Amino acid sequence: MKRFSIGLFLGLGLTFMAVPSHAILEARIHYGAGQGSPDEYNNAYFKFQDGPELEEQKVLGADLIFSPPMLKWGLGVRFEGMQENGTEFNEKVEMDITRTSILLNHRIVNTLLYFGPIVTYGVDHKFAMAIPTDPNKISSGDASSYSAGVEGGAKFGLFSLGAEVGYQSLKFNKLTESDAGPWTKNGRTISEVDLSGMYYKILLGIGF
Repeated sequence: MKRFSIGLFLGLGLTFMAVPSHAILEARIHYGAGQGSPDEYNNAYFKFQDGPELEEQKVLGADLIFSPPMLKWGLGVRFEGMQENGTEFNEKVEMDITRTSILLNHRIVNTLLYFGPIVTYGVDHKFAMAIPTDPNKISSGDASSYSAGVEGGAKFGLFSLGAEVGYQSLKFNKLTESDAGPWTKNGRTISEVDLSGMYYKILLGIGF
């Protein structure tokens, strides 16, 4: 009986490892950072010693992905909240961003391990920057974004743990101060906050 139980356990384990793991609907959360350094802001503030240098944004987000049976493609939506705060030269800056995007991924490998490309296209953006020491609040009237990267990880039953790395283009234009006038500092007009750069995320998901 003991030998039979061990054999059954090993047989079930090997079968489980050999069968591809496919979730029709996957929900996941992710945490990471984007390495966006806005030149126009840094040239007007940091180089004049009037504010901190902006160079990395913390990102917390969530995905909902639908993957039709027998296909290695997934279509979904991604929501991200980004933040960067800093204090330097007696000036404090608080930047808050939200981004909603359409997501498309392709699992080249999709068994107990998964790997493949992933792209997103931004459809809704919100930008707010507060400079409390000044004080001033900056808003954006136009934005665009997309990303392209690769994701990979492992599946543990219904759960998955992985990582994603890639490049993201994220630009905010039509920037205005609290009085609706153009954003200026030290004789410079800041017309764009370009946070484009490499990004990375840790992913934790559950599939159904």
